[in-house]
Amino acid sequence: DAIPVISIVGAGSGVDPFPRQEPMLERIFERVLVELAPDAVLATHLLHHSPGYVEVAHRWRIPVVLELHDFFALCPRLHLQRRSGELCDGPEAGMACARHCYGDQTEAKLRWALRARSFADAVRAADEVLGPSRFLADAFAELRGPDRPIRIVENAVAPLGPVLRDEPAPGSPLRLASIGVTVEHKGFQVVVEALRLASLPRATYTVLGVALPPLAKELHVAADEVDGLELRLFNGFSPSHLPVLLAESDALVVPSLVAETYSISAREGF
Repeated sequence: DAIPVISIVGAGSGVDPFPRQEPMLERIFERVLVELAPDAVLATHLLHHSPGYVEVAHRWRIPVVLELHDFFALCPRLHLQRRSGELCDGPEAGMACARHCYGDQTEAKLRWALRARSFADAVRAADEVLGPSRFLADAFAELRGPDRPIRIVENAVAPLGPVLRDEPAPGSPLRLASIGVTVEHKGFQVVVEALRLASLPRATYTVLGVALPPLAKELHVAADEVDGLELRLFNGFSPSHLPVLLAESDALVVPSLVAETYSISAREGF
């Protein structure tokens, strides 16, 4: 609709290495600011970008609104989950990152202390910070400070329906569904294991999302060992299809192994 869009690509992975492309990205970002002279900057996520954007914008007296959708500003792995799979209480100013996840890197303590400080400065300095839930806002409240609360703006979920379905007949198999990408921290394998332990005569489990290897294959292997279980993986769908795709489900399961900062799939289920 005649809205100009500028894309900057090529920064590579922004998860495990730090620092990496941040100085180059900041120079490009500053050039764009000078050319466009925007009224404000909205940073929806800093993955593959630099926390230094806030300082760059402020040099040109441009206000910054920073959105938080996960724990990336605290945790380079996004979910406060260590490489071992254990949950993490936080970066401890970068010391926990160096100790539990990146001890094999050179100068790990200095590297991850710098990372923790850089993102803390960005969260603290942004003119406004938005979060989708009170749970996430509380997690960042100390970093933000008591006098500058994080504003809650829930994620939008389109109205769905109508959902037309018959109640299951007596003796029908249990029908479960989940929504999401088949990655380990989403916990779909936990549902398959629970159904194995339940020893039901029949059950179906449908995962709607993107079936990524290796977990998609592992789920099929595990399901094949559960008597009476039919596993169905749908590889991509439109949200408008959800009423039809969920019509034959008795329950939507959100089995995440990490803290969900705002479960859109649960909201869609409701």
